[in-house]
Amino acid sequence: MNRTTQSDSGYANTFHLLGKLQAITEQPLAYLDRDGSSLPDLQPEMPEKITYVWVVPSDAVPTGTIELGIEAWKFKLRNNLTGTPGWWSKAPAGTVSLPLSQSEG
Repeated sequence: MNRTTQSDSGYANTFHLLGKLQAITEQPLAYLDRDGSSLPDLQPEMPEKITYVWVVPSDAVPTGTIELGIEAWKFKLRNNLTGTPGWWSKAPAGTVSLPLSQSEG
């Protein structure tokens, strides 16, 4: 949920691919689970479920598992420099290994 008072796209940097995929993929695309529309910004005080999608070159599609890095940000109602709300102090929060399933099509 965006806790600030303005639209924000900071969610886009929360997850990133690790390993060889990190060097060959760009920032993920994000879609709203409720209707499948693309998500440029999260709106203030509106929780959303989001699906992240990475475009991977066809010759580099992973099998088995993928690893994601997770970044944490601290929310400050007023930052010390501008007095505005925002997310600050990005730091690694962890990693997760996810199994991949083979889909037909």
